[in-house]
Amino acid sequence: MGTKGFFLFSQRASEIDVAGRLARLVNLTTPNMLLNGEERRSDTRANRSLPVLLAPWENDEPVVEETTVAITKDLGGTGVSVLLRQPLRMDALVLGFWMPDEPGNPVDGSPLFVRAHVVTNTPLGGGFWQCGLEVDEILLEADYPQLEKLAPRMQQMAPPRRALDADDNLPEI
Repeated sequence: MGTKGFFLFSQRASEIDVAGRLARLVNLTTPNMLLNGEERRSDTRANRSLPVLLAPWENDEPVVEETTVAITKDLGGTGVSVLLRQPLRMDALVLGFWMPDEPGNPVDGSPLFVRAHVVTNTPLGGGFWQCGLEVDEILLEADYPQLEKLAPRMQQMAPPRRALDADDNLPEI
């Protein structure tokens, strides 16, 4: 029993060490850290991580060939912060979010498109960038039928169905 008790103590000490190190990381950062020391936002942000489709917006249409996917860091009333592996090198872009049609069913939905412009590009380290975007307007497909070009990529924004769903085409592991 002495060996087993020692093992449990050793495992518990390791868990405490891990918890302490992760707590230190949390304490060193804040959810909406001022990376450049200057706050430019007029609204508050909610920390939310969602996939978002990004495409340059030129001549009132998306540049489909340059479409990429990012993760949101936070969302506000008129702005979005996204995390990318490179800075955004365009002025205007269209963002595509997947909007569930009804609460509790995140898979079935439709795209929400907004036009935005780049406000900040801040290096985070490790090759990542935090890009601040200000949203200018909602883009309706009825007014901008050229958004239909993004439809195949927008289908990838929907969360995957549960593994027990018969309609899943999950890759083999």
